[in-house]
Formats: sequence, structure tokens, C-alpha cells
Amino acid sequence: MFNSIRPFPLIAVLLIILSASAARMDRILFLGQTKITTKDRLVVIRNRKKPAPEVKAELVLKEEFAIGAEAGPQMVTLEDPTYIAVGDDGLIYVVDRKAVQVKVFGPNGKFLRSIGKQGQGPGEVGGIRDISFTPSREILVNDTRSKRLHYFTLEGKFLRTVTAPGTIGFDRPSQDQRGRIFAVQTAIVMDRATSELVEFTAEMKKVRTLFSIQIAKYPDFNPVGPQIRFLPAADGGLIWGVTTLYEINVLDADGQPGKKILKDYDPLPVTKKYRDKLMKESGYDPSYVKFSDHFPAFLDFRNDDDGRLYIRLYETTPDESGHVYDIFDPEGQYMARAVIKGTRTPAFRHGRIYTIEQAPDGTPFVRVYSASWKKATS
Repeated sequence: MFNSIRPFPLIAVLLIILSASAARMDRILFLGQTKITTKDRLVVIRNRKKPAPEVKAELVLKEEFAIGAEAGPQMVTLEDPTYIAVGDDGLIYVVDRKAVQVKVFGPNGKFLRSIGKQGQGPGEVGGIRDISFTPSREILVNDTRSKRLHYFTLEGKFLRTVTAPGTIGFDRPSQDQRGRIFAVQTAIVMDRATSELVEFTAEMKKVRTLFSIQIAKYPDFNPVGPQIRFLPAADGGLIWGVTTLYEINVLDADGQPGKKILKDYDPLPVTKKYRDKLMKESGYDPSYVKFSDHFPAFLDFRNDDDGRLYIRLYETTPDESGHVYDIFDPEGQYMARAVIKGTRTPAFRHGRIYTIEQAPDGTPFVRVYSASWKKATS
């Protein structure tokens, strides 16, 4: 009777169990000095302090033209440029915070038009923090002063306004193909301030909080404390991180974790010179300001059309005219370290880098560079 029992079903069951166990185990791959671990469909890429030799490259910049400077193709006043976005057609959209307008320039830097004007009526703006493009080819203007989001055509025709959350901070709203809006907002409850990465409907109804972190607790305030940064990914997902951790998270279109990019780094000390300068320029009450000993791991990030990720560090050039950037290839491997000029995080599109810089007399202007890559020699 025992001889009549077939072993195959039992072997099949064992194989299924072993396969399931293997699926739960870490898969580790080393590409040179980069360690890549896969577990439960999450790919974790751990980079060393220096660019990986197998992908190491050099960013080559060449000045093309300036906007709002004497050397520019057309004299246009930029009173306080604070944000740049570049359209699919190469048009350059510059937020002029003081003028309360979006100024539009052609790919060659020629001034074309202004969008918006200050006011509280239909199509009028209280104050512009940033802008983005929607999948419907509209411009979304983030009016943080009036707590509203304004939609315009690319030609500048006003379309509609929706009310934004009445929080003290509302940064970089971005709308995806499904109509969802993602943004970072700052909320204060009792004695605590919290930064949250939030998903909203197109009508600005809150759907969920993807991540939140405490950024301050009364009475202490750290000017270089943690902040949430994010940007939309090409596949409809999100790329986000907290500045105090060198950890960039990539979510798919359904909000599921797909990749995590890590990098080893040496924390940069907050110097007395920096503290004194910031206190003088900001006017903060020194009785409640508590600086951390070190800067966060990074300040901000952007990506380019090819999927490279440019992470802006707190480290600057000696004259503070530019910042150091860590640059990662589309797979998440650390490929380059470069200095890019500018007082704000640039835009990276169409093989160009669009920066906001200052002339020696303090006058702000936009400079456009062509950007190319070559294999690093060492």
C-alpha cells in the first residue's frame, strides 16, 4: 500500500514552498562598488561616496545666452526670478515673484508674453510660489498668498481657479494623468509643525497623506531642519525624499514602492559664518532658533528628460555662486559630482540647464547652458 503513494505531488508542494521562500529572500547584486538589493519587488540601490567607475561621467556645460542681463538676446526686466519651468516645445517660463507674473520666453531667449497680474479677481494672482504643467497642457500656478491654484492655457488665457488648503505652506502642486494633485503642505497642530506629502483630487479634496514628518516644535526652530521634496516621475509615479536622509524613494503610478536610492556621505557641519549670515538676512528671533550641528543630506532635487537625477547639496563654491550636485543615472547609480551655478535649483530639459544667477551688482537673471556628457577619464 505504501508503494502505491506517488512522490510527485509531495515534490511539487516542496518546490512551491521553496520558490515562495526564495521570493521573500534578498537578491543581492554588485555592479562594481554599487550594491543592489531586491526584496518583495523593492529595488534598493546603495551607492558609495564616490561615483561608480563603470558609470562615472563628466557634465560639460557651455553658456548659450542670458535673460534679463545686458548680454541677453533682449532686455527684459526680471525683478525677482524664483522658479523656472520649461515646456515640451522649449518655451521658458520664469516666475517673477516681485512682479507677480510668469514671464514666457522662446527657446532662443526672446521675450514672448507675461501671464497673470496681481489682484484678487478672476485670473488675478496674489503671489506666485511655483508653477507646473498639467497633462492637459495647462499651466498650474500656485498662489500661496491667496491660497488658490490658478489654471491658464500655455498662451496665457485664464481658465479656472480652485481653492488650495489653508495651510501656512503649500509647495509644488503637480497634477498627473489621472487628475490627482500631489503637493507638500505644512500644518500646525498645537505646538508642532508637520510637513506632509499629500494626494488630492482635482477639486483639491484630500485623499491621503503619503508621508509626514515633524519639522518644528515650539519654541524651538531649526532653519536647516528636515523638509520633504518630491517631483513627478515619467511613468506617472512619484520621486520623493526627506532632506535629512540621503534616501530617494521612487513610487509607481499606484503609489507602491519600486526603488530606493541611497548614498553614503559625510555630513557637512553648519558653520558659524552660515549661522550669522542667515540670522542677519532672515531677522529670526535668536531666542527660539536652534541650529543642528550639521546640514541635511541634501537641499533639493530635479530630473532631466533622460531620467537622470540631480541632487542639490548644501555645499557651495567658495564665492557661493553655485552649488555642488550629486548626479545619478536613470537606474539610480551615482555617476557624477558637478558644480552648477545659481541661487535656486535649476530646470533640466532638452539637453539644457536653466539657472537663476546674480550679476556682481546683485541683479538677478536667467542663464541657459547646453549640457552634454563625456566619459570620465579617471
